[in-house]
Amino acid sequence: AEKNEAEIYLIIFPWPETLINGQDNFNWEIFSKELCINNDCKKVINLFNDFKKLKKDNANWKKLIYIDDDVHLKHYGNNLIANEIISVLNKNYEK
Repeated sequence: AEKNEAEIYLIIFPWPETLINGQDNFNWEIFSKELCINNDCKKVINLFNDFKKLKKDNANWKKLIYIDDDVHLKHYGNNLIANEIISVLNKNYEK
């Protein structure tokens, strides 16, 4: 990555259990921010607030975002993440 002058981005989003139980025992947002700083990454693309809003606004948020009884995403969740990545990259390359 360094040889090719690649930019590194970290992309984080919560698993269902994190949305239900919170981050009292381990905070992924703080961990990722520190990891990014320590490794000179370009940016943390953090979707925690987007997922929290979906949970708040949708009674069936788990069925909307995640595969049943799994942490993997359905089309809607993947689309949400992809759109945010595109948005961030577009903003960075417009500069």
